[in-house]
Amino acid sequence: MNISYRKYHDIYPLLVKKYGQKMIEYRKRWDDAGQGILFKYPIHLNIEITRGCNLSCDFCILNSSIYKDKINKSNKSIIPFDKYCKIIDEGVENGLCSIAFNGNNEPLLFKNIFNYIKYANEKGIIETSLHTNGILLNKNMIDSIIKSGLSILMISLDAYNSDTYFNMRKYDINVVKNNIEEFLKVRKIKNVKFPLVRLSFLKTKFNQNELLDFIKYWKDRIDFFEIQSFINPAVDDDKYDSLELKYRLESKSNKFCSQPYQRLLIQSNGDVSPCCSYYGYCNIIDNIYKQSIYDIWNSKKMKKLRILINCDDVNKQPVFCRKCREGFI
Repeated sequence: MNISYRKYHDIYPLLVKKYGQKMIEYRKRWDDAGQGILFKYPIHLNIEITRGCNLSCDFCILNSSIYKDKINKSNKSIIPFDKYCKIIDEGVENGLCSIAFNGNNEPLLFKNIFNYIKYANEKGIIETSLHTNGILLNKNMIDSIIKSGLSILMISLDAYNSDTYFNMRKYDINVVKNNIEEFLKVRKIKNVKFPLVRLSFLKTKFNQNELLDFIKYWKDRIDFFEIQSFINPAVDDDKYDSLELKYRLESKSNKFCSQPYQRLLIQSNGDVSPCCSYYGYCNIIDNIYKQSIYDIWNSKKMKKLRILINCDDVNKQPVFCRKCREGFI
């Protein structure tokens, strides 16, 4: 049975209707950067306001022993609102178009996240999004999300059946399912279309037989899907082989990496990474308490990275980039 699912381009008319010519120009710049065209400032920032998660999924970097020490060292760190505002102000002046309030974290754990979202919208950031597991999406949270002006709410579900979800996430899928449906209900009552809702499904050996049921159930409820391929977060870790056996269904080519032309990731402790991948997370370019985003983006270290990341000689590629590509295969 062939069931199609909606991708980003299918919601593009809705985004253009809301944001107008700015959205058209933003996506044009994003596509150009995807071909290796460099602008003076990142088009997109991932901002991890605070660190931490309320789940413990075995396929996540947070459970990879190689990275655990680094991540746990700054679990309580937070980007203060005044520092965040300075980043947004600089970004708006230099063409920043979009923000995702994620690194390796559950953003809804931070109760003040909505003030951060509102500020970005008020200052003219075109698109704001966040990626959540949906567990904390209660009635109070739903109302705050809608009022914040968030553009896209992304929710990872990855299963249709309760047992599968529990095995992957160690939680009750019905809590998340009910939260999503309550969100859609409230949005309808308020007669608003935003934030758009995206459900993601990480397609693996473990859950592939549920994909069609997943799509059939949600296709007329939410705005669009993202069907994702497994990326192993445990290269050089003892867990690598066991994760491959449990989850690997297909490999994904990652020949040209466009991320250093499109985005930066700001971690909760201020460290800045050149991308949002598991492995880029440990590749620190600089820190927001030492340099501005503008200076980091145009630094010698970023320029060198852009030269080497897509080098034909794999051995010349940065070690984190090689690990990232290995995680796709």
